[in-house]
Amino acid sequence: MLDNYQQRDVKSYKAAPLPDPIPVVGGEVNDIGYDNPPDHHPFESRGESNNMGKPDESSVENQGQCQLGDYAVDPDDDTKVILIFGWLLAPNKSEFIQPDSMTIIAGSKVWIKCPWTATLNDGVLEAGGELGAPVVEGGANMPDNVIPDVTSLTGTYYIPLGAWDDDEVWTNEGCGSITVSFCPRVFSFTRGGRL
Repeated sequence: MLDNYQQRDVKSYKAAPLPDPIPVVGGEVNDIGYDNPPDHHPFESRGESNNMGKPDESSVENQGQCQLGDYAVDPDDDTKVILIFGWLLAPNKSEFIQPDSMTIIAGSKVWIKCPWTATLNDGVLEAGGELGAPVVEGGANMPDNVIPDVTSLTGTYYIPLGAWDDDEVWTNEGCGSITVSFCPRVFSFTRGGRL
């Protein structure tokens, strides 16, 4: 079941102390998503307010950052915003998601489009499968999920990140890295944590 991993006795390992400050992982992504981390956090020195109905003194830098939930002003274009990056974890790989800058559009939604390929074994659809290349998208309405089945093993899972209301106030759909899974006929995800 765990082809690429050996089972190990947890008691035989002692955790190393965490560095201070804790480095943020990101940068170029390979199949497991952990190579070439950047030398700094993209928003660490900006301190712009993400102003989601909060006082201006609450900056991205000092309020704690909600991965794939909060945003910062784009340093190259102050008419646009960038969602705080984060991780999308699937059974076959981890993907570092660093959304492009976007224009705030009243009444629009933002989501991650996750192409998926399910696994068929002796005519039975199995749990798990493989995540393709995820993409952050937006629009007036998030599309419906396309669920894989025995006649078509490909599907698409749409994970909501948040929405702009009619007054251009952002409401996120959660905070933290996203773990996605597939059991026959059902996609699911969990989220958690701030940077």
